[in-house]
Amino acid sequence: MPKSEIIDKIRTCDATESLTKEQKLASCLRTLDWDVLHSAFYKDTELNKYREIDVLASQAWTKGKKMGDTVVRIEMLVESKSADGYHLIFSPIQRYVLSAIYQRIWIGYEEGFHSKLFQIFKEKGLKFDQINRLNIAFKNISFPNEVAILANVMIDPPPASHLASAYRETNIGNTKNLDNSVLWRASQALYSAFRSLKQGLLDFHTEGIISSLEDKTLPHSNIEKDILTWFDYHIHMLDIFHPVVVTDSMLWLKDELSVKQIEWCRFVQLSPNSIVTFWFDVVRHPYFDNYAKEVSSYYRKSFSKHRLRILRLQL
Repeated sequence: MPKSEIIDKIRTCDATESLTKEQKLASCLRTLDWDVLHSAFYKDTELNKYREIDVLASQAWTKGKKMGDTVVRIEMLVESKSADGYHLIFSPIQRYVLSAIYQRIWIGYEEGFHSKLFQIFKEKGLKFDQINRLNIAFKNISFPNEVAILANVMIDPPPASHLASAYRETNIGNTKNLDNSVLWRASQALYSAFRSLKQGLLDFHTEGIISSLEDKTLPHSNIEKDILTWFDYHIHMLDIFHPVVVTDSMLWLKDELSVKQIEWCRFVQLSPNSIVTFWFDVVRHPYFDNYAKEVSSYYRKSFSKHRLRILRLQL
């Protein structure tokens, strides 16, 4: 086969088309001041194997450059899926409690994180009264006047015009079951990536705070003070995750009276007791540029209002 023919086949094959769509998503986000990785690999903490997230975009917002200044990171996790000929029909919900805390990482809210820290302190030889003093100090630093120290920058996700908690994936003739659903598999990939990145962040905070215990040159009398210095540094960090599935499928909203076409919606996964355990946005490929502009503008206005400025870290 002539090389020119091979090039033509490569240029028009499904793999190239899929890659091109991911490149366009990454390029769009870069133009909106996101630091972008096209194809980021992470270790699935449950399956113990490496997996890929199609696009990982991030923004860091800060009040200054000094140690201990507030730093808020937005992580947009994007899965790009091709499902030509298929339709996603969503069932809307009017109200729900969006437990956004589950997609924010702030060590002040992580009870398991504190338990792990205190266990490490014990293993490293700190006495009960030292650990107790640290526990009280951690609470005072995290919640001055009983309010989270970063409460004003713990913003909710951008508002969504359409909310859904159920869907069907169909090509009109056939309807995919949950295990075979392209949307479901994409959402599980997003959740796996979120879970892995969350664990990595908690490990980062743990290692930073206990670094004093690894410093053999530090006088024992300074251990508590040094631990609190590092805790104060890490407590001013907040990570917010914004997961998105971008698809070729047509999107529809079906209520009791009508069916209408939509460009994007927010899907919420509800537990049997009506708690939102995970949420993600579903966006049509042709609309992603507009969606990304809306989301970026929302975060920019929200953080600028609290006098945070964007920190560029080109990836």
